This record gives sequence, structure tokens and C-alpha cells, in this order.
Amino acid sequence: MQEILEYILKNYSSASKIVEVGVGNHTEVLTKLKEKIDGEVTGVDIKDLKGIDRDDIFNPKLEIYRRAELIYAIRPEPELYPALKKIARYVKADLIIRPFSGDCCLDIEGLKLVNYGREFFYIMKG
Repeated sequence: MQEILEYILKNYSSASKIVEVGVGNHTEVLTKLKEKIDGEVTGVDIKDLKGIDRDDIFNPKLEIYRRAELIYAIRPEPELYPALKKIARYVKADLIIRPFSGDCCLDIEGLKLVNYGREFFYIMKG
């Protein structure tokens, strides 16, 4: 996940707010962003996790996402993509989805597949 961290730092280091969706137990990228970005960096998950806001993206608390310049998700299930896109469009944020490796070549309407280093992810500009 080093490459996605580098990409976010390179392109969103001055963002006032960044939200990671579906943090789960893998907090490495979120933790590093909190250390390196002066703006607000927060994470959400459907489960109750320490230090992570709880949210259901199919019935989102939009106040969590308002003013975000970037919303990103690392390895979300493909059925979450439409909800992620909907939230990002609503709050006019960019969206990055780092899919599972087996989902790398899906044609996702409105998202562009980007290769960055040894990583690949989808990007939608807000």
C-alpha cells in the first residue's frame, strides 16, 4: 500500500479533509496520512472500531464526508463502488478505489484506471 500512500501524499498533501471508507483492521495508510497531512484525516467503517467513525455508506451520515477533497477505499467489495461514487459526487470529492487484484480490470463507469508504481487504482475526479 506504499504506492497509494505516496500517490495521496503527492496529490492531496494540502487537502483540508480526507476520508478513508472501510478501514477495517488495516489502518496503516490512514495512520500515515494523519501523521503527514495537516488537514483533517478520518476513517469510517460499518463496524464499531476504536478511533474510527461508524458509518453505513448505503445510508451515510453525510456530515462525515462534507468538505472532503478526497474519499478513498482500499480493497472494498465491488458492490460498494456505486455507494462510494454517489457519496463522492454528492460532496464533490475526488474518489480513489484500490480494488482487490482480481478486480483490476473492471469497467467502472466514471472511474479511470491508473497505474502508479506497482499499484493500480481507480480515480474519479469530483
